[in-house]
Order: sequence, then C-alpha cells, then structure tokens
Amino acid sequence: MKKNPTVENVYTRYAAKELTRKHFWKLLGMMLVTFVIIFALGFGGAMLLTMATGATVSTTTTNYSVSAQIDPASITPAFLVGYIVLMLVISLVSCGLNLGMTRSMIDICRGDADVTVGRMFSRMGKCVKGLLLNIWVSLKIIVWALPVYALIGVAAFFLFNSAQAEATAQSEGVYLLISFLPLLAIIAVIALVIPAAFRYMLSTHVLADQPSTGVFACVRQSKALMKGHKWQAFKLVIPMILMVYLIMIAIMIVLVIGSTVFAETSPVALAVLGMVLGLVMMVTGLIYAMRMTLAYCLFYLKRKGDVSPTPVEEEERIVCWMPNSDAQ
Repeated sequence: MKKNPTVENVYTRYAAKELTRKHFWKLLGMMLVTFVIIFALGFGGAMLLTMATGATVSTTTTNYSVSAQIDPASITPAFLVGYIVLMLVISLVSCGLNLGMTRSMIDICRGDADVTVGRMFSRMGKCVKGLLLNIWVSLKIIVWALPVYALIGVAAFFLFNSAQAEATAQSEGVYLLISFLPLLAIIAVIALVIPAAFRYMLSTHVLADQPSTGVFACVRQSKALMKGHKWQAFKLVIPMILMVYLIMIAIMIVLVIGSTVFAETSPVALAVLGMVLGLVMMVTGLIYAMRMTLAYCLFYLKRKGDVSPTPVEEEERIVCWMPNSDAQ
C-alpha cells in the first residue's frame, strides 16, 4: 500500500507531541544546560577578554534595558585575536552540544528509555567535524543562493547609482525590468535556496547518529534521504509554526488590551501581566521547538527505515477526517 505523505506527517507530528510530553523534563534540561554553557562562554569569555586586553566598555541605560559596548579606540590586535579564538571555541562547543542533543533525541525516537541529560555531551569529541559540516553545508547553500545575490546586487546598483537611476527612470522598459527584480529574487529563494536547505537538512542527523561518517558522506546521505521528500519535510512543521504564530498574536492582543486597561490605573498589574505573558511565550516556544526537533528526528529515522511506518489503524483513523486524502 502506497503511503500518503500527508497522513504520515500527521502521525509524525502526533508522535512528536507524545514524545515531548513523555520526555519533557529531559528535553528541557538539555536546552537549559546548552543555554547556560553557551551564555557562560559568551558572557564570561568576553568579560575575561576585556579585562585581559584592557579594552574599555561603556554602558548605556534606558528605561527598559542596559546595553554595553566596547570602545572602538580601545580595541587592540590582542583583543581581535582573542575574540576570534573565543568565537571559535563557542562554535565548537555549540556544534558538539547540538550533535549530542540530536543524538539523544534520535535515541528517544527509537524508544530508548535510558536517555539522560548527560548524553548530550556524548558527541563533544566530534565538535570539529560538526563545525566543518556546518561550514560545508553553508557554503553549498550560499552557492545555490548566488542568483539571489546577483539579483539583489543589480537592484542595488540601479537604486544607489544616481546617474544610472536617472537613466533607468527615462527608459520605461528597463525601469519595468528593475521593478521586477525583488519578485525574481523571492522566486529564486523559493526555487533554489529553500530546496537546497532541505536537501542538506539531515546532514547533522547523520553525523549525530553515525559519528564515524565523513563530512562529505554526511551531505551525500542527506541528499539521498531527502530525494523526493523535501516538500514533505517542508509541510511537516508548517502547522506547528502557524500554531506558534497564532499563539504569539493572541498573546500580543491580550498585552495590548492589558496595556489599555492597566496602563494608568494599575502599573503593577500591567507588569505582572507582561511577565506572565512573557513566560507563556517562552514556554510555548520551548515546547514547539522540542516538537519540531523530534518530528525531524522521526522523519530522519523513517527515511532510513529504522522506525515502523504509520500503523494501518492510525492511518485509517487519520484518513477518516481527511476526505480529500489520496491514500490508497
């Protein structure tokens, strides 16, 4: 029986939701540990670097925030070298943690009940390979995006070159062509860049699952796994993204109404409302980030054939409220 990709996506989202509910505290622990480590490296490393090189930091205070900025005149070659090294360390640690978290989520999707937060450190030894993989994938996507850059460059040339802009304005045909360049750039992004991003999307999953695989081999495997499934992968998380946006819009509407009601009568109530809505927004983002990540881990395992396809009874249950489904 030919599987319907839409039905498969529905069941994958449902399975990701159940896995999120079952392993929520483990997943939350992994995300919090990652945030704390990266924040500590970024903030602590920057403070140490500033003190070691004697750079001057100026702070600006507003009603809502405090921002710090390094005085450009105090930046030395030692500071620049240290900053580059710090960014490299943060990138390596981020790649190692990302591989470990992806590996942990893949294990969860396989039904491993013994996954712990500590497993997210299991791929730190592959951080260099992970960084090289990210660079290689980024370069390949940039190559696919070259037509977009060319269109933007042509538009910018005619827009900011005053002499050329005046000549273009006098030529109706050229002016009409230039006016279509932004639309052509959007079409190029949809036709070239987005498919390229999905083509190499599973490279990190391959490396996390098979750490002995080379960088180029990870990209080739991702390309093979995604062949004929890029559109399905794109549609997989669209409902989740739309739900997040709807929740965010609802939160903003409540905040606007609250600002109107409590702005003058009760500033304390407005502050409490803002904190509550901010917490709701953060929790919502975390939950849906977990679901989407688990959904793509399940998608990866299904493409490999490592997990069972959608059960027949579940497929029939889903199809029963999808009258336009073309499931065979």
